[in-house]
Amino acid sequence: MQYHNSFQVSRPVFHPGAVRRLTARRERELPGGGLLWMASAKAAVLVAGVALLVSLLIGFGVSRVHDDMRAINERQHELKDEQIALLAERASLMSKQQISRRVATQLALYEAEQDQVFKVR
Repeated sequence: MQYHNSFQVSRPVFHPGAVRRLTARRERELPGGGLLWMASAKAAVLVAGVALLVSLLIGFGVSRVHDDMRAINERQHELKDEQIALLAERASLMSKQQISRRVATQLALYEAEQDQVFKVR
């Protein structure tokens, strides 16, 4: 009597090309899926754009402040030159000879002679 085992184990059919295609597809896929990477790329482009815009705004502000400082320095030099000229003019006007000359011409006042001065004690 022969007994035949009704349970038969068979090997699956092996196709080497099928395995390569599956692993190649997995290698081409990005971890987390394509939608996640697309959203990440869009967010990165948005952040880079905002950073560029902020950088440009700061650059324009710094440039404007630099121009203002240059104009202020030029005006300060002009005022210093004017101050030096006015101090020189004041020094010449405050000299004794200049005061005597202006008093004589405008007010008709002259320095008294020795015989015109009387000392009272």
